[in-house]
Amino acid sequence: MALIIRTDGSTEEINNPTLEQLQEAVGGHIEYVRIREGLIHGSNYMYCNGEGKLEGLEYNAHATILADILSWDFIAGNVVVMFEGEDEEE
Repeated sequence: MALIIRTDGSTEEINNPTLEQLQEAVGGHIEYVRIREGLIHGSNYMYCNGEGKLEGLEYNAHATILADILSWDFIAGNVVVMFEGEDEEE
């Protein structure tokens, strides 16, 4: 299972997403982002739009809290949180 977290805070579950579904969910090329340890049981990574900030995508507060990134950085656009058992597709 995977979970789309949109910039408006809404979520949607998807099962075994393909590369195309991941790209559609984030609105472009996917980029791997590590999740801070212990924040989500069964998941340690998510995908975001690798050019989201350059494209001016909206700030994603929920994803930024989850992301294991520098304190001054942020996540822009929708993300897909991947759970155990999901394949990493890049």
